[in-house]
Amino acid sequence: MNLVELLQDQAEDSTALIDRGNSIPFGELDSDTASAASDLRRRNFDPGDTILFFHPVSIRLYVALLAVMRAGLTAVFIDPSASPDFIARCVNLVKPRAFFGSWKARLFLPLKIPVLRDIPKISNFEANAAPDSSEIFPAEGHEPALITFTSGSTGEPKGVARSHEFLLAQHASLSRSLRLEAGQVDLVTLPVFVLANLASGTTSILADTNLARPGVVKAKRVARQIGAGAVTRIVASPAFFESLTKRKKKAVFPGVREVFTGGAPVFPRT
Repeated sequence: MNLVELLQDQAEDSTALIDRGNSIPFGELDSDTASAASDLRRRNFDPGDTILFFHPVSIRLYVALLAVMRAGLTAVFIDPSASPDFIARCVNLVKPRAFFGSWKARLFLPLKIPVLRDIPKISNFEANAAPDSSEIFPAEGHEPALITFTSGSTGEPKGVARSHEFLLAQHASLSRSLRLEAGQVDLVTLPVFVLANLASGTTSILADTNLARPGVVKAKRVARQIGAGAVTRIVASPAFFESLTKRKKKAVFPGVREVFTGGAPVFPRT
């Protein structure tokens, strides 16, 4: 089963994602994802092909990611704060067929990382493309949906492949642990939780922050998001919360009932 199939179980008019004032309901997200997946197929991408992502967290990013998964392709993410040499080694390991990124990434990264110069760039998808008859790739479980690279403690590329089966199991686990339900509103910085939210019908507000620098949070902007978005839960890294709580003007968020954190070390105070 493909995780993307669960999008079709959600209420079409319910909000799926909110990003800096822009929003998209589940029905439109499913339609845009189907069109983008069809566009990928028309460009002769086949199941198993890899697409390298270097794009800021946004609604556009998730449409592209879900389209890649829907078409049976594999999305590759590399730590955006990594050195050019590290990124080049990761690229050589997975040999992506295409590179989807912001205009800045498409323009400037190849100048610093020569191996990217010969990889075809994708700037956008044909949003109005009619979905084909086999719009959702029937994943059998073992096919990789995501590959992420981090450096770990050794500095060497460490790739983690997540299959469709793994993502479904992860969604089931998070859904139970966090009690994910339709109608809830989460402020999220961790992408894996956004995927679980989408599969559960939970609204995700994408935190207005740079994920490459989780310890540098524009607290005023984030506080405004929490208040305006009727957020009921926050899921973020320890560095995000530490930066948010350092805000000089303390804010109270009466609607927030739960806070979850993890995915990064917590350093002792000296």
